[in-house]
Amino acid sequence: MAKEAAKQGIKDTDRVSRLIDRWTGEQFGFQQNRESIAYKTAEHLSDGESLRTETPPPDDDWMNFYSSFAEKATSEKLQDTWARVLAGEIRKPGTFSLRTIQFISTLDSEIAKDFGDIADVIFEDRLLFHVFVGADGESFDRVRRLNDVGLLGNAISWTKTYDNKMSLIQNKFYTLCLQTEWGIDYKFNAYPLTKVGGEIYSIMSVNNDFKIVRDFTKAITRSSRAQRIDILRRKETLEETFQGQSLGHTELVVDHTTGNFVEVTFTEHV
Repeated sequence: MAKEAAKQGIKDTDRVSRLIDRWTGEQFGFQQNRESIAYKTAEHLSDGESLRTETPPPDDDWMNFYSSFAEKATSEKLQDTWARVLAGEIRKPGTFSLRTIQFISTLDSEIAKDFGDIADVIFEDRLLFHVFVGADGESFDRVRRLNDVGLLGNAISWTKTYDNKMSLIQNKFYTLCLQTEWGIDYKFNAYPLTKVGGEIYSIMSVNNDFKIVRDFTKAITRSSRAQRIDILRRKETLEETFQGQSLGHTELVVDHTTGNFVEVTFTEHV
């Protein structure tokens, strides 16, 4: 390389040689990273349903933008994140925006931990209910940080309607079936995931924690004015979900003399 530089009349041949060696070394490293991500992508694709033959491949511009960031990932954890993104985009082109790709490339460890801390308590694929925020300062600081970087939106009042005296709330693993004789709406305060937050949440590993769902059910029974809430294991379809056995339920105990709610009871079904 130094000889070729000298032929071209370049005097500082050693510097040119070092620059080119560095570039070729980087390209070799980038290629190794791409191959590792490609292997992990194939693993994620094999875990889910078969790809549809009519699904178009990801857009070329999207792939170029994605590659410019993903090829620099050297850690196993970050490579797995990029593989999950690519697998999701292959399954459904348009799932991940360019803004989300850029956001992931700059995601620092503190924000990643904050987001991971709330992932288990997201419901409806997009809502962090206020009951999970807690009264301690750290919980509010976490929400503020996630709001500042654009993963959580501002607080909203989320309204649900009882349809035929029944209403549903879901997370990734469970469906809560709320039942009441009163045809009323109910509202919960919540922080919604932003578009970027929702796209990143879709590839996160979430723990299947029954205690979270049980405690949430007990917390909302009174405010939702549900006479009974059954916890069902979430299946692919609602029909399959309702064919399953209730894992537990809450009930409102009412003082029929005064009409006031006295307490909430929880029964776990073994």
